[in-house]
Amino acid sequence: VIGVLADWVENFIQLRELDRFLRGERLQTGWIRIASVATIVKLISLSGAVLLIVLGVIWGVAKALSTT
Repeated sequence: VIGVLADWVENFIQLRELDRFLRGERLQTGWIRIASVATIVKLISLSGAVLLIVLGVIWGVAKALSTT
């Protein structure tokens, strides 16, 4: 859930800033920084989720092999 929310925040800000850029307006560096933080949060949370899945598979395989 955290990864998805961070992705939405990142995309929303980037689309808003792209619109500003296309209209020739000045970009807002504060919002771009927030989008960057959202990207980092997304990568960390999704990496953590992948790690938990891999560890769960390893645990499941080890448990299956130990009971046979």
